[in-house]
Amino acid sequence: LPGQTVKGTLFEKNYGGKGANQAVQAARLGVSVSMCGKVGNDSFGKEYLENLIDEGVNVKHVGKGSDGTGIAQITVSSAGENCIVIVPGANDEVSIDYAEMALLDAIQPSTKVLLLQNEIPLETSLGAIQIAKRRNEEILCIFNPAPAPNDARSMYAALKGRHVDIITPNETELAALTGMPSNTEEE
Repeated sequence: LPGQTVKGTLFEKNYGGKGANQAVQAARLGVSVSMCGKVGNDSFGKEYLENLIDEGVNVKHVGKGSDGTGIAQITVSSAGENCIVIVPGANDEVSIDYAEMALLDAIQPSTKVLLLQNEIPLETSLGAIQIAKRRNEEILCIFNPAPAPNDARSMYAALKGRHVDIITPNETELAALTGMPSNTEEE
C-alpha cells in the first residue's frame, strides 16, 4: 500500500532487460545474435558487457552512454505478481543515428529477426524498423511495448503501418494499448 514498508525474503542482482534477455536466450539456442544499444560508463555497464560476451552475444554495437547503465528494480509478490520500476539511463541515449550506424553493419541479408522493446526511445525503434526493412525486406520485426507509456494509445497508433509484424504486450500493456480491459482470456 502507499507508504507501507514490507519485509522481503530474497534479494538477487541479475542481468536482464527485455532486449538482453531475448538476445541471451537466442544465443543459448545457437543463433547468431548482435545487440545494439548503450550501457553506462560505470561498473554496471562493464559487468553487463562481460556477461553478454560470456553468453555469446556480439556486443560490437553496444556503446557507452554518458548516463549510467539502465537498471530495473523488480518486486515479486508471494502470489508471483511482479512490479517493475525502470531507470532507463543510457538506454535513452540510443538515437536513430546511432541505431542506423549499428544496424547498417549488423543486419545482413541472412538476418531473420529484429527484436525491439520500449526501453529505448520509441522514435529510435520506429526508425530501426525502417532501416531493417530497407536492408532486408523479409526481416521479421517484433516489438515489446514495455514499459507502456502513459500515452500508450498514441504509441500503438504510431506503430500501425510501420511494418511491425508482431507486438508482444502483457495484460497490463494490452489494456493500455487498446483502451480495453484484459482481465480474462476472452478479453
